[in-house]
Amino acid sequence: MRQHERAAELRQERREERWRAGAVRRARVIRTAPIVDADKCRPQLAVVGDQYASESGAQGEADKAWMQTARWQWGERYMAREHAVDATYECGRSSVGSVVGQVFYRCRLTAKPCRPEASPGK
Repeated sequence: MRQHERAAELRQERREERWRAGAVRRARVIRTAPIVDADKCRPQLAVVGDQYASESGAQGEADKAWMQTARWQWGERYMAREHAVDATYECGRSSVGSVVGQVFYRCRLTAKPCRPEASPGK
């Protein structure tokens, strides 16, 4: 038992000496799995945005809400609206009457979040 303890102490001392001498340490190699294109798009996601005074503004609010939800569920790679496929808007009035002559709209955006194509490294 004492021989094992002494051998461990000697190994530790050698490590400390090499560290003090500034010996180069090797970086740890991390292996990653290849990217599979089948995993590029996630399931369809439907989100309702906040109301807005115009239909185009309501679509913008739906875009923001969709991106926020896609980021929460799948990560930042999937939140870009321009990479989403099969996007459809369903818009309609959200106000019952008119407040000072103003009508509000709300939109629902349904789309599949997809990650962008990989680009070569530098």
